[in-house]
Amino acid sequence: MLRHQDKSKEQLLEHIRELEKRNGQLERTISEREQTEKGLLFERSQQISQIILSKLDSNQIIEALSEQIILGGIFRSLMVALVDEETQIVRVVGSFIYEEIEPNHEELQTAKRKLKAYPNIKGLQYQFDDDNITAVTARTGTMQIIEEWDERLDTKVNSLEERRGKVAYFIPIKQGERVLAVLATGSQIEEKERTLVQIDMMTPLWDQVAIALDHARLYETLQQQVAKREQIEKSLRTSEERFRTLFRDAPVAYFSVQPNGQIRQVNEQGAALLGLPQDNLIGTPVIDLYVDAPSGKEKAQRMFQRFIKGETIRNEELQMQHRDGRVIWVSLTVTPMYNEQGEILESRSVAIDITDRKRMEEDLRRTHNLESLGVLAGGIAHDFNNVLTGVIGNLALIERLADAGSEMQTIAKEGKQAADRTRDLTRQLLTFAKGGAPVREIAVLEDLLRETAAMSLHGSNAKAQYDLDENLHAVEVDRGQIGQVIQNLVLNADQAMPAGGIISITAENTEISTATALPLTPGNYVVVCIGDEGGGIPPSQIERIFDPYFTTKDTGHGLGLSIVHSIVQRHGGYIQVYSQIDVGTTFEFHLPAALAPATKLAENKRTLQHGSGRILMVDDEELIHSSVGRILTVIGYEVSSVYDGAEALTAYRESMEQGTPYDAVIVDLTIPGGMGGIETLEQLIKIDADARIIVSSGYANDPVLADFSTFGFAGKIAKPVDIQELAETLASVLQSSD
Repeated sequence: MLRHQDKSKEQLLEHIRELEKRNGQLERTISEREQTEKGLLFERSQQISQIILSKLDSNQIIEALSEQIILGGIFRSLMVALVDEETQIVRVVGSFIYEEIEPNHEELQTAKRKLKAYPNIKGLQYQFDDDNITAVTARTGTMQIIEEWDERLDTKVNSLEERRGKVAYFIPIKQGERVLAVLATGSQIEEKERTLVQIDMMTPLWDQVAIALDHARLYETLQQQVAKREQIEKSLRTSEERFRTLFRDAPVAYFSVQPNGQIRQVNEQGAALLGLPQDNLIGTPVIDLYVDAPSGKEKAQRMFQRFIKGETIRNEELQMQHRDGRVIWVSLTVTPMYNEQGEILESRSVAIDITDRKRMEEDLRRTHNLESLGVLAGGIAHDFNNVLTGVIGNLALIERLADAGSEMQTIAKEGKQAADRTRDLTRQLLTFAKGGAPVREIAVLEDLLRETAAMSLHGSNAKAQYDLDENLHAVEVDRGQIGQVIQNLVLNADQAMPAGGIISITAENTEISTATALPLTPGNYVVVCIGDEGGGIPPSQIERIFDPYFTTKDTGHGLGLSIVHSIVQRHGGYIQVYSQIDVGTTFEFHLPAALAPATKLAENKRTLQHGSGRILMVDDEELIHSSVGRILTVIGYEVSSVYDGAEALTAYRESMEQGTPYDAVIVDLTIPGGMGGIETLEQLIKIDADARIIVSSGYANDPVLADFSTFGFAGKIAKPVDIQELAETLASVLQSSD
C-alpha cells in the first residue's frame, strides 16, 4: 500500500517536472517570438521612417505612413489630424482601415489587404479648447486611451454600439513641446496590452513622423513664399510693362524726375511738347523747362520742394518753354515713387497741354475787359461825333462855298483834314463799343494789304516783302477797320526794327475743320501773317499783349493791339502771336472768306449831288440841326427840325394833313430821355407805310447801321456826317421811291 502510494507520488512529481519543462520551453518560445516581433516592428519602423522622411508633401507623408502601418499589419486602422498652431485648430486630414480582398478564383494566392479611406471623416476639425478627445490630445500633448465609450468621442465617427469591446488610442506627435499632429488607432480590449507595447516601441517612429511633418510644413511655407514672390514679380513685370506701354503710347507728356531735379525719362509726347529730342532732355534740370515767370520757374520750384517732401501734386497749371520760344500752358500732376526703404526714388509727372484752353479763357477775359471799356468808349465817341459833325460839316461847307484857291478855302480844307484825323480816333474808340459791328462789304484783301502797308511805311527804313496767294479769296469786311488792323501791325513791326529790316506779309487760303484747335467756325478762311525781324517779345509779356492799356513802349497808350484783337474778333476771325527772342515776332490772323467775288473800289465822285424835297430832321443836338441843316439847305433841300420822336410824329402827321408831306426823315438812333430811331420808325410807318426814314448815329459801328435795311430803314448816315455821303444817301433814297 505504502509502496503503491510512493510510486504514484513519484509519477506525479515526474509529471510536474515534465510540465515545468514544457512551460519553460513555451516561455522561451513566447519570448523568442516577442523578441522576433519587436525586432520586426523596430525594423519596420525604420523602413517607414526612411519612406516618410523622403517626402516633402504632408499629404504624401500621411498616405505613406497609413499605408505602411495598416498594410504592414501593425494597426488595423489609423486616423491622422494635423494641428494648425497659428489658428489653434485640429483638422482631420485622413482616416484609413484595412479591407480584405478575396483572391481571384484563377489565382492560388491567399487573401490580400487593401487600404480603404473614410472620406466622410476627412475634414472634421476641432478648436483647441474643445472637449473632443482629439483636441484634448493636441492641447495636453499626452496619449489618451478610451475603453469602449467616452462622451468626448465624436458621434459623427463613433457610436456606443460600435465601441463595445474596443479600445481607442490617441497618440500626440510631438517635436519638443509642440504637438504637430494626432494619430488615432484602435484594438479589441484583449489586445490592449500588446497594442500599448507596440505604440511605446514605435516612439522613435513618432519622432520621425514629427520631423517629417515639420519639414513638410517648412517646405510648404517656402513653396508658398516662392509662389507669392513669383506672383509679385509677375505682377511687377506686368505693371512695369503696362507702365512702359502707357509711358510710350500715352497721348500726354510723361516725365520721370530724380530727387536731384534731373530728368531720368521722358516719352515721345513730352519731347514733342517742348520741341526737343528725347536724348537732349534726359539729364536736364527740369526747372530749365519752365519760363522765367511767376507761373513758370517760380511755381515749379515750389512744386519741386513739395515733391521732395513726398506730397502728391495734382492739376497745377504752369508755363513751359517751347524750343521755338512759344509759351506752353500745362496741367501738371506729380506722384512720388518710393523704393523698398521708403525713400523717394523719382517722380512720375504727367503734363497735359492746356494751351488752347488757356488761350480761350484769356480771349474770354479779354473780351469782357474790352466790353467794359466799350461802354465808356462808345459813349465818349458818340458825343464826340456829334461835336465833330458840326465842325466837319461846317468846314466842308466853307471849303465848297469859298472861292477856289482862296485862303479861306485853304484854311477850311486844312481844318477839315485835322478833324478827319480826329474822326479816325473816335472810330478806334467805337471799335470797343459793346454791340458795335463792322459795316461790311466785299473787299480784295491783296489791295488792302499792299495799299495800307505802303502808306504805313512811308519814310521808314523797313521794307515790306509780300508772299500772297494768286487766287486769294475775297473777304467781307469793314475796309476801314481791317485797314486799321493792317496799319497797327505793320507799324508795330516797323517800330520793332529801328535800324530797318524786312517786314514779311503773307496771305493764303486755308480751310478750318472741326478737328482744328482754333476757336473758329468750320469753313474757308484767309490767313494773314505780318512778321518782323526784331528783338521779340519776352514770354512773360506775350500773354498780355492784347490787353487794353498794356504796352512795352514809353510813348504807347496800349490800345493798338487791343483794337486789332477786337476788330478781328468782330469779323468772326481769330488772331494770335508767335515770338522768339532775338529772332522776331509774327502776328497771324484769320478772316472768313467771302462767298462772292470782290470788285474794285470805284473812284469817289467829286461832284456834290444836289436835290430837292422836304426833309424832317430828328436829333437832340442843336449843333447837328444847325450844321447839317445848313448843308441840306445848300444842296437844295427844305429842312424842318424836331428834337425827339414824339415831336416827329406830330410834325409828320400835320404835314400829311396839310398836303405837304415830308419826302424823307433823318432820325437819330439814340435820343436820351426821348423816342429814338427804332421806335420812331415803328410809329411813323403806322402813319405812312411809304415813309422813307434814314437812320443816323454817332455809334458808327452800331448793328443797326451795319444792317439798316433789316430794321426797316431806307438808308443810314454815320456821324460825324460826311457832306458827300449825306448828299449821295439822300439822292439814292429819294430816287428809289420814284
